[in-house]
Amino acid sequence: MSLLVETIKLKDGTFYNLDYHTKRFNRSRFELFGVKKEIDLKDVLQLSNFPTSGLFKTRIIYDEKIVKIEFEEYQIKHIEKLKMVVNNNITYPYKFLNRQAFETIKKKLSKNEEAIIVKNGFITDTTFSNLAFYDGQNWFTPNTYLLNGTKRQFYIDKKLLLESTITLHDLRKFLKVSLINTMLDIAEIEISTENILLSNQNSV
Repeated sequence: MSLLVETIKLKDGTFYNLDYHTKRFNRSRFELFGVKKEIDLKDVLQLSNFPTSGLFKTRIIYDEKIVKIEFEEYQIKHIEKLKMVVNNNITYPYKFLNRQAFETIKKKLSKNEEAIIVKNGFITDTTFSNLAFYDGQNWFTPNTYLLNGTKRQFYIDKKLLLESTITLHDLRKFLKVSLINTMLDIAEIEISTENILLSNQNSV
């Protein structure tokens, strides 16, 4: 089985959303390996030699136990367009370190493009984020996600994001889409739905 990874935002010495990350981390260890003893990631990270200035992506690589902790400087990707890519077989229920299915999809993209993965006619995620669609009043996120991201769940819990079934035909209802993950808040990457490529859909 592939190792797993928990990715956490670290900005100027502060770790973000740790309760959500700790919950997913321990749930994955229990469901995949039967480990009942929980680990508090806050305690683990406070003992690490973490940067105290700048924006970093923290990567906790683990299986039953933590294998290593890495800190990588982070810069937001420049994305101009989104392309629909159909993959009816893709699954990613846990945050595995092995991301081969996503890497295969990314090979089909041009520079400054990102994929919206469509599975059985339903919108899911991109290769590195969940999605939030804006209709002029509210933000909606697909309930057919591949991985329930911590930022996605945080926004749902705060009533800032509504779950909905979203198909290809529903895209006309929305004005723009935002990519969200542990490093990205709503509106940090926003793309008009006019810049979603619907034609020449690719299957992988």
